[in-house]
Amino acid sequence: MKKLVSIVLMVSVLAGMLGMLAGCGGPQGTVEEGATVVTLYAQNFEQWNNEYLQKRVEEFNQILDDGIQLEVKFFTDSAYNDALMVARENGTGLDLYMISYGNLWSEVENGRCVPLNDLLEQECFDDLTDAGKNLVTYDDKYYAYPTLIEASALLYYRKDLLEKAGVTAVPTTWEELYAACDKLKASLNPAQYALGLPTGQALGWATWGMEYNTTGGLVLDETWKNVQVDNKGWKELAQFFYTCYGNGYAPTQQLTAKGYNDIIEALCQGKLAMTIAGSWSVAEIMNTYPHMAEKIGVAELPTFDGNRGGITATNGGWAYAIDASSQNKEKAAAVIDWMFCQSAERTAGFFEAAHYSKTAVNKSVQAYIDSHEKEVNEEWIQVITAVSNTAMPEPLFSWDITVAVMKLFDTVSIYATAGDFESLYADALRTCKSDIASVMSREDIGENPRLGDQG
Repeated sequence: MKKLVSIVLMVSVLAGMLGMLAGCGGPQGTVEEGATVVTLYAQNFEQWNNEYLQKRVEEFNQILDDGIQLEVKFFTDSAYNDALMVARENGTGLDLYMISYGNLWSEVENGRCVPLNDLLEQECFDDLTDAGKNLVTYDDKYYAYPTLIEASALLYYRKDLLEKAGVTAVPTTWEELYAACDKLKASLNPAQYALGLPTGQALGWATWGMEYNTTGGLVLDETWKNVQVDNKGWKELAQFFYTCYGNGYAPTQQLTAKGYNDIIEALCQGKLAMTIAGSWSVAEIMNTYPHMAEKIGVAELPTFDGNRGGITATNGGWAYAIDASSQNKEKAAAVIDWMFCQSAERTAGFFEAAHYSKTAVNKSVQAYIDSHEKEVNEEWIQVITAVSNTAMPEPLFSWDITVAVMKLFDTVSIYATAGDFESLYADALRTCKSDIASVMSREDIGENPRLGDQG
């Protein structure tokens, strides 16, 4: 996953109800006379990200002998799905579109995107890492081309604040984390907190890796038939949140505008001494707070037992899919080929612009990155790569199932100072199981298309 921002890049009127923030009326760059216009629908991300894509589009359009001109339209997160739906219904030239890995299966199920196997050369797929392949492959067909991987959860910490508090080692277990928080709490002022945690909807998706690490699975087993919330580890994980909030280690309110997505800002500003945050936070540090880089460390999340190298995060990110309604599928595939298959150096440019806050999914691109010097702390990159390489794909079962678990954690967090854990957890667990049963009874959640792949 990554944060989405509301930045106006260009003005284009599509339909007011869509809330489209950015778009364009035609191809960017030098126009090739008589060329086919291939339209890409893109998510409106951070400014640097949007500017990077815009530059690539202009570069592509300077090729004047391929019969293709590329047009990109940017949409806010809230408007994106509506924009796709309207384009499909009206036949207004949707060819390529960005899709998150967690939402790709729904597109496949509903026939909204086409397999790429016969549209791209096999070399394009052979160059993908196993992690990249697994995110876009169903029944041996590639339904999108992956572009990057983002680890959902890492531990960021302020070296200076830990040193001031007398914390001499980065915590690797929860008990060590609690001990560090006690020391930090004693040394910080009332406006500062020892630890930042996922809040809001992020309490659902950003904790999937923690769930797997602590319990050995997710709330549903791989068949999606059996609920596992009674299994060993779930109570311990709930108690983790209870302990952190009950002892005042973590703030009960959001310290930043977008909560977990930009929580790294609170760390850079000194409001937090440690925080869980996604790998994309590195780009925020380097773009907005470069003077803080030397004071910040990055590590794998502490775990219940301190074991390292296991699953502690999910791999989120984005892929390019070709819409089933496109009249220009071969030309859309040519755009994908140019962007991600033809030049490792060109594709690696994105990761440089992202300050290596994301992990490449092309082996050739990763090799190129490894062979070049970087301005970003090499230890950060090593941690991000290691966590991403062991991370699990985001689960594909109904989001309402995750909401039920999110409410379990949220309940023990909110009322941590008002009641004892045992009774609070028992009530929250009953509600969680009831909510899951309700979801599973009212909708056919089907079968896991990744059966056997998660673990």
